[in-house]
Amino acid sequence: MSDRTPSPWESSMQATCECLSWRGSLDNLERRQAEDALGESFPVHTRSAVVVRHWLLDQGLITEDELQTKMVEVRARLERD
Repeated sequence: MSDRTPSPWESSMQATCECLSWRGSLDNLERRQAEDALGESFPVHTRSAVVVRHWLLDQGLITEDELQTKMVEVRARLERD
């Protein structure tokens, strides 16, 4: 076990994944299998974000443009803080 403390975004991402699973939208086992399929392509702690991003796009819940806009907003907010 690691003594590493998750960063706030990692904790939020885990909570998001748990909520999606709890509501029956994105099964945890399916998500974890998709994360494993990414292999070494992405760091371990970012795999959930990548899988959820693809899932949201595949489900038509967000568009690429909406995602890009939100990413710009978040980056700007983080730069101010």
